[in-house]
Amino acid sequence: MASVAVKTPVVQASEQSPLEGMLGVTDLGMLDRSESPKDGVETQAEAGGAETPKMSKNQLKKLRRKERTEVKNAYKRVKEKEKKKAVAEERKNATREMLAGMTKEEKHAELQRRKEGRIQRVREKEQRKVRQRDALQGGADLVIDLEFGDLMEPHERKSLMQQLMYSYNRNSQGAQPFRLCLTGVTGAMKEQVHGICGFNNWLVVSEERSYLERFADRTSDLVYLTADADDTIQELDADKIYIIGGIVDRNRHKRLTYDKAKSQGIAMAKLPIGEHLRLASSKVLTVNHVVELLVRYKELNDWQKALELVVPTRKRAGDEQDRLATRPRVESSEEEGARKDADPEAGGAEAVGSELKETANAREESSRLEMVQEGATLERVHMVPGAGSNGGLANGDSDGREKDVEGLTSDQCEHLKDEGV
Repeated sequence: MASVAVKTPVVQASEQSPLEGMLGVTDLGMLDRSESPKDGVETQAEAGGAETPKMSKNQLKKLRRKERTEVKNAYKRVKEKEKKKAVAEERKNATREMLAGMTKEEKHAELQRRKEGRIQRVREKEQRKVRQRDALQGGADLVIDLEFGDLMEPHERKSLMQQLMYSYNRNSQGAQPFRLCLTGVTGAMKEQVHGICGFNNWLVVSEERSYLERFADRTSDLVYLTADADDTIQELDADKIYIIGGIVDRNRHKRLTYDKAKSQGIAMAKLPIGEHLRLASSKVLTVNHVVELLVRYKELNDWQKALELVVPTRKRAGDEQDRLATRPRVESSEEEGARKDADPEAGGAEAVGSELKETANAREESSRLEMVQEGATLERVHMVPGAGSNGGLANGDSDGREKDVEGLTSDQCEHLKDEGV
């Protein structure tokens, strides 16, 4: 592709936001799609340089589209950060007002309750680490096959990295976590995996070798999970090694994992999704949803309950959504503990609901902080909440939003918390 020089329009303005100054624009509207792709772009030949091939009209359109997306995403992130700061400040002010209206004894009790809550969260985090270390030493293996890097576009690989981050967190929160094994981590895939914030501190097995090489003496125990398989898993076998295809391709490559497993002569199976839930589309889940489903099943030993906790509502058929809306929601183990600890006489159902909501929010916040607090620095992070096809296990069912973060320090990693990681 020929190099180009992009002329940045010079616009006089009385006021300019920090973001606009940083980006060299005064109005995001100047990036409107109606703008001609040829405006402000010239080749080196036109600028007096050596003669080079001109960019095609489609290439110029893609370049402009990418520039507009980057600017708008940067603007959106700044606005979101400002909004979250404002909300945090409001909460602080509300807490100050609440404490100011308390007696000395009430204030002491409230502060003590908050302190105990922080200590409990730290203790739970350490317990999760202990469980992960135990799993790393002798837990059941769960493989994510990352040998499909060459079949994905750059933005699809970024989306897969986001799914890996969610997968790690969901597994770490499980009462009986798996030993996660990332195999086939080579080339561009290796660069992006090791670019995840805090990856060096992850308690996982990461190898350039394939799963066939790593488990050469246990090939009879390998089971590739694919929606195209004929056999259905009814319960998990602790002696089996389950493999999830790590690919995001929006179903471009049909029966990819099925054909791969068949050519390698290893067993295949599909999850019992259709037996317990009616879906609006294909019985295909993202990588992180498959990981979470397996973790939940190990805890509950019930596919129905596990699926209702994991499968997004948007993927369910209309009558299935109505049925679930009229029945009691399945509680996770943390929410059940909060319900049992709640005092009915101190607030009845309202108090119980408040406790459940606080517990769920705390668990989700812990998920977002887990990875960004483990690493001190990183070279580059690419995060796109996306979807993929996993050759029968993951497909495009979530909106993508690209984020590029460079040179983060431990303090700047805190910003990732506000971005929903």
